[in-house]
Amino acid sequence: MARFLFLATGKKRFPDGSKHGPERQAHQCSIVMWQLFHKPPQNRQQHLAALRSTCENHEGHQGSIMQLKNFLQGMLVATLLTLPALGAAQTVLTVTASERSLMYTMEDLLALPQTTVITKNDYVDGTTTFQGPRLRLVLNAVEIKPSATLKMVALNDFKSIVPAQDAFNYDVILAVSRDGRAMSVRDKGPIWVIYPMDDHSELQEDSYNGRLVWQLKSISVE
Repeated sequence: MARFLFLATGKKRFPDGSKHGPERQAHQCSIVMWQLFHKPPQNRQQHLAALRSTCENHEGHQGSIMQLKNFLQGMLVATLLTLPALGAAQTVLTVTASERSLMYTMEDLLALPQTTVITKNDYVDGTTTFQGPRLRLVLNAVEIKPSATLKMVALNDFKSIVPAQDAFNYDVILAVSRDGRAMSVRDKGPIWVIYPMDDHSELQEDSYNGRLVWQLKSISVE
């Protein structure tokens, strides 16, 4: 890996004194690969295409160039095998109490019992089917009591102060799907706090709209 980082970051002039030629192309391949490992998961697919384009056009030569090609090909295979695991392991939600904190990946949330809430709210067109784990499940996991006050924070740092009692009085869910599909950030995902508004008339009051936190990233005790 140290050799790889040197190739990617060092200032290299090649044997003919120029910055061109086949060694230059190999060097460019190493740079693209180094950048790939530093991209967030959602940006890696585009960078992977650039990596393939750069590295596949590299022609092998004798001596050090051939060794470099073999090294880069090995790194490419390792990259392809690692990318899915990196995406799968990404933390999407952190829940923090005074003495305990848990981090959840999307796979962790999907492994919890799923509850379906069919409801309307001010941010969707018509009745919508949401699915996800109950909020009280993740609160119980860190021993957050109904008397607590929660601070919910979104990806854009929007904050909402919510009584934990809501989660114990109603089937509030951390929705991870909408009408059977995972939600992108653009679609208010990957996690949207959803109240069963159609099931309880009191939840249709305006004060509850601010508790429908989308793009949720963390929950903590205020």
